[in-house]
Amino acid sequence: MKTGPKGPSSGILCGVDFNFNGWGNKFRTETSVGLGTETCVGLARTLLKDLKIERIESSLVTEGGAIEVDGEGTMVATESSIINDNRNPGMSREDIEAEFARTLGIEKFIWIPGVHGVEVTDCHIDAFVRFARPGVVLLSKPSSEESRNANSVWVRAYKEAVDVLSGTKDAKGRSLEVIEISEPNVSEVAMDEEFLKAIASSELPPPAFNYANYLMVNGGLIFPQFGDKRSDAAALKTVQRLFGSERDVVTVPLQELPLMGGGIHCATQQIPLSISVSP
Repeated sequence: MKTGPKGPSSGILCGVDFNFNGWGNKFRTETSVGLGTETCVGLARTLLKDLKIERIESSLVTEGGAIEVDGEGTMVATESSIINDNRNPGMSREDIEAEFARTLGIEKFIWIPGVHGVEVTDCHIDAFVRFARPGVVLLSKPSSEESRNANSVWVRAYKEAVDVLSGTKDAKGRSLEVIEISEPNVSEVAMDEEFLKAIASSELPPPAFNYANYLMVNGGLIFPQFGDKRSDAAALKTVQRLFGSERDVVTVPLQELPLMGGGIHCATQQIPLSISVSP
């Protein structure tokens, strides 16, 4: 969503109709592009019409979880989930940035390398780096168990993210404050023994056990708890410190959804308020 057809300061709520192709053609879905029928690609158009929200077409293939913005012109995303031929073949970084600038009013892009091909999303940003507020980001840090794996792609991705975030400024020229939240240890998560065995044997995709995939709602924040008591408590304390004065932090137990590769934010789509933003 953006607030304005000609620029994000117009105060008119619009919806950007990005394209979807099953996370880089990994899955065939009825809403994927390229299936040959108008109804297959008309979900966003239909929803926007029903909600009486102006539609903006886009040539980009992307997903909501791939985009994180601060509301003041800055976007953070992973290269692996957007600048990727499985979604946007033939488009350069400059092409993609120009389209996001046109549709979302983005002025500053912060690209983190991410991870290709290990899980379905190619490392969505909404389970990795989130804006707590302009100038402040939460960074998901691999668990102590994962960090002991010298060959972990997630540890490598985390270190790359630290390097990028610590060395950049946002659209307003601010250096970013980076606050890390350690992920829970899988061995401590409240799960059936069968699930633990399936994860250990790679019968399931890497589970999305992280605290970054929370959901902001009006006056509140819905926050996951996984059953690792120490990690749950530490993460909750961090977000309460960050959001407690302005949002009620409500926790929910979450076990099954991460096993399918997602979390609270993945399963939702917020509609922002229509507000004017001063340039």
